Amino acid sequence: MEVLERIKSINPRIIYVLILVVIAIPLIKPFGLPMMVMQPSKDFYDVVESLKPGARVMISWDYGAGSDVELDPIAKSLLIHLVKKGAKIYATSSIPDGPMFAERSLKVLESLNQQYGSDYVNLGFFAGGESGIAAWAENFESVFRTDWRKTPAAQIPMMEGIKSAKDFDLIVTLNTGPGGYGTPDVWVRQIYVAKNVPLAMGVTAIMGPQTMPYLQSHQIAGLLVGLRSAAEYEALLRAPGIATAQMDAQSAAHTVILILIILGNLGHLADKKHRRKTSK
Repeated sequence: MEVLERIKSINPRIIYVLILVVIAIPLIKPFGLPMMVMQPSKDFYDVVESLKPGARVMISWDYGAGSDVELDPIAKSLLIHLVKKGAKIYATSSIPDGPMFAERSLKVLESLNQQYGSDYVNLGFFAGGESGIAAWAENFESVFRTDWRKTPAAQIPMMEGIKSAKDFDLIVTLNTGPGGYGTPDVWVRQIYVAKNVPLAMGVTAIMGPQTMPYLQSHQIAGLLVGLRSAAEYEALLRAPGIATAQMDAQSAAHTVILILIILGNLGHLADKKHRRKTSK
């Protein structure tokens, strides 16, 4: 009982250090805690897994700073999966700073012996939001005349034969949501509805409820929502990464906080009991 009473007098700095340590350990060495893989993540995985060698996949990095914590891990796992399937990767973005995040993600391909221009390309930013998507979906060359490095499209081997959105086997948007650019509803209208091209999405956690109806109506083939889905994707690939580490850290921190709440309440009850005794 004395121990519980002392809990109330613990220096808050000790708790802060404890939480810091609990978060840091799994980030350095992930635990790999068991995780149930939800069906949307499995659907996304299956769509990519069904691709044949040489399949053409466009990925649009429709996010900027602030959303990269959730969407960068999805991008990395997706790129690794596509390389395993032997797909050709076409990166783009409807957001001006998106190509920089694409370029950062694409660096993982260098370590996988992928050649720029033959296996992957960064086409950079396209303006216009929905009208821009509609334009290249109908006539690819009218929008993408060069890549992000200003190399003419005609000089890039993997650009041969790309005339419209229908020349892609799968299009994926990694999307941060509202902002006047290529939002999820825009991609559904211009890619799936207008061109009947398979479409998948990776979105931030807050966008999950808004995009889930597209999956339920089969307008998108797969959906990854936030860090949890990124960790599930890593589990399916059997390649634990930063998302797994962050989920472990989050789970560990929540466990410690829950224990502290329980101990705090027990200490409070012990204190009340002690006061009742001394007041008699």
